[in-house]
Amino acid sequence: MSMMRRSRERMMPEIPAASMADIAFLLLIFFILSSKMQVNKGLSAKLPPYVDSLQQQQILEIQDRNIYTISLTANNEFFFRGEAGRIQFLKTYLKEFISNPEKKSNLSESPEMALVNLEIDPNSAYDNYIGIQNAVREAYNELRDEEAHKRYGKVLSSLDTVKRGEIVRMIPIKISESE
Repeated sequence: MSMMRRSRERMMPEIPAASMADIAFLLLIFFILSSKMQVNKGLSAKLPPYVDSLQQQQILEIQDRNIYTISLTANNEFFFRGEAGRIQFLKTYLKEFISNPEKKSNLSESPEMALVNLEIDPNSAYDNYIGIQNAVREAYNELRDEEAHKRYGKVLSSLDTVKRGEIVRMIPIKISESE
């Protein structure tokens, strides 16, 4: 009788393993479908159309007065048209350069002719690059809003498509990037 008792004590109940794989698979599917994937978004920019070698020869030279060069060094130093500057003032400088309200000879001829040239060192801080991009976009957006308000009494975003297109053509965003 003691033999029977010992054999009963030694027998362990088994957990059915056949359905474990099914449960794990279902949990995996549930978490994949219920979780949100983060998608990194880059900077949105409208790229210029493709230019073949024949068309490239026909591209006009841009006068120096119409180019506003912004340089960012590896030491994260800012230079605006060759002079040291601070990012906080970039938007103001750009607005004056692009619009040239006093018709100065060292600023752009017109908003249509203005070109912003970015010379960014690859070893500079990414935050500074984004700061420059934001300042350039803000300067152009403010100039467009000011022109829309002057002409139509409204900000650019509240105008109809035709009027908005007219303002965008008057003050196009022209940015060139190089290292």
